[in-house]
Amino acid sequence: MPEISILSPFEEISGAEGLRPGTHGVVAEKGRRRGIVFPQDAKGMDWDGARMLSQACLRAGLPEESWKAASPPRLLRFTADVF
Repeated sequence: MPEISILSPFEEISGAEGLRPGTHGVVAEKGRRRGIVFPQDAKGMDWDGARMLSQACLRAGLPEESWKAASPPRLLRFTADVF
């Protein structure tokens, strides 16, 4: 069944601290590349915040660990109301 997600305003973050899988979603963006992990994507996957950021980087077409790099992508977190 299709879902609609209403996203909260994005909040810039510097790493995985404070990310709660199933509650937060994340965006990784660098240049014209952008990858997103919705809160429901991590539910039931046993992911932690670091895994969510790695997945967002992969979805943006960036190296998996690029969020740890000296020049990381911009990282954003959000919540979503899903209907």
